[in-house]
Amino acid sequence: EWAETRARELASQARMTDSWTFRPQGRSAGDRRRDRERENDSWQQHQQHRRQDRQRHQARSHAGSSSSSSSSSAKPSSSKRYQPIPRVDESNPYAVLGVPRGSPTSDIQKGFRRELMRWHPDHNKNSDYDPEALQERTRIIIDSYKQLRSKSR
Repeated sequence: EWAETRARELASQARMTDSWTFRPQGRSAGDRRRDRERENDSWQQHQQHRRQDRQRHQARSHAGSSSSSSSSSAKPSSSKRYQPIPRVDESNPYAVLGVPRGSPTSDIQKGFRRELMRWHPDHNKNSDYDPEALQERTRIIIDSYKQLRSKSR
């Protein structure tokens, strides 16, 4: 009984492999062609959606720029209320970078990078903070880092 089932398994495996290449016989050429066509169609749909998204984005950006350029030549008043940036003691460079006094240079560098990423104007374009205040905070952070780096040398 075991020998018969094993013989059936071997026979089915022999039918599934090509005698010349010993590769399993997969899908037919027509099936492979249909698969390629399906993949090509989905890729074309993907590209079409990307083009439509790009056109929508360009239409939105052009609509915003044309409405602002058609306004009067006077400087538009900034009616946006900015959230105040938390104050920090500028005389203590360790407090500015958020590291304890006497920290090694690696921790000072990590604190510098962390605070710079947190307060840099390029990383806060859509935030509620005043861009000028963010620039000032960035200048304070850089000055504090320079001060601590010069102390360590």
